[in-house]
Amino acid sequence: MTCPSPYNFCKINWRRWVLKFDFFNVQPEDPVREWDFEPFTLTLKEGKFFGRGVADNKGHIMQNISAVEQLILSQSLKNTIIFLIEGEEETESEHFTTYIEELKTELSCVDVFFITDVEMYKKNIPMIIYALRGHIYFEIEPHVGNHDIHSGVYGNAVLDPAQILADLFAQMKDVKSGEVLIPGFYDDVRMITDEEMFFSGIEMLKKVYGGGY
Repeated sequence: MTCPSPYNFCKINWRRWVLKFDFFNVQPEDPVREWDFEPFTLTLKEGKFFGRGVADNKGHIMQNISAVEQLILSQSLKNTIIFLIEGEEETESEHFTTYIEELKTELSCVDVFFITDVEMYKKNIPMIIYALRGHIYFEIEPHVGNHDIHSGVYGNAVLDPAQILADLFAQMKDVKSGEVLIPGFYDDVRMITDEEMFFSGIEMLKKVYGGGY
């Protein structure tokens, strides 16, 4: 056993633990009038399933469960598989951090973590996306006065909050190079390895992302 007690979610030494993350909630189905089928009624047409969330991310859940089922039936399953399926991914995962904190000891046993998401470059061409960009939320409220003023009288004589924001955002990032200009932003960011730089030469990435990698 390799995990601290008192938990019994521990791996056997010859097995690897594989955690598969998915989510089942979806974005709103509006506008409904643009749907060819009932959004929440799974419909099969010409060998394809149609319904809200089929491509993001319910179909992926069933695809992976079916794959594990086949491994079990064929007695080919060699690893411990964990499915972690969330219901708040599209609504900022309000309780996810708390849940992960409660399970951190069990999850520390995981050797491999992956999620089946994002898109395929072409039909029937598998892709492994090994990283995604992160994001952060913040609010900025510039205040330059305590009451409304007449733009015809005070325009260009009093600071405009919209212009302040535009100037601030312009100082955050170089829109041509993509470089973040905030001091210290890259201090804890590791350098890209030679192996990762290899991907910058792949024609598909240049075509799809315009050389952004």
